[in-house]
Amino acid sequence: MKVSVAPTLASLLLLSCVSADDIPQACFYPYRDYQSLSDAKCKDVFLEDNHILHANCSNQFIEESQRTYTETTIDLNNCYANYQGHMTHVKKNGGFNSTCACEPINPETFELTCSCYRGKCLKGVVTNTIKLDDWQVLQLLPEGGGIQFITECFDLRRIERC
Repeated sequence: MKVSVAPTLASLLLLSCVSADDIPQACFYPYRDYQSLSDAKCKDVFLEDNHILHANCSNQFIEESQRTYTETTIDLNNCYANYQGHMTHVKKNGGFNSTCACEPINPETFELTCSCYRGKCLKGVVTNTIKLDDWQVLQLLPEGGGIQFITECFDLRRIERC
């Protein structure tokens, strides 16, 4: 006889993240202070010098009429490396831009497409597309202090909401 505890555990998780005091933010557990580019309603997202990501973003939990936008940047050279033509996520000192050429970021999907040189032995280039919106890259600052890119080079994957 099989016994499944998955439905019970799922129910407990749902109950643990719902609070009558704070329903809009409650299910952003455990990283409710982190948002993706689309969650933060980012606009004017672009790449400067082939590696510095710029964005104007806001807090999604603030009413639209009162929302302000904060410009924030992060150097993607610290987050990505080129390994034989493939852009690979790293924790620091990636330096991808010396061997990759990137297109403008798609403003609707936040996709970054870069062609990266494979090296002397393999020759040629590989086209890479990175979905920047798949990462929770923005952190809300306390006391209404705005929003900024996190410094851990996109360590936090998108967290499913309840």
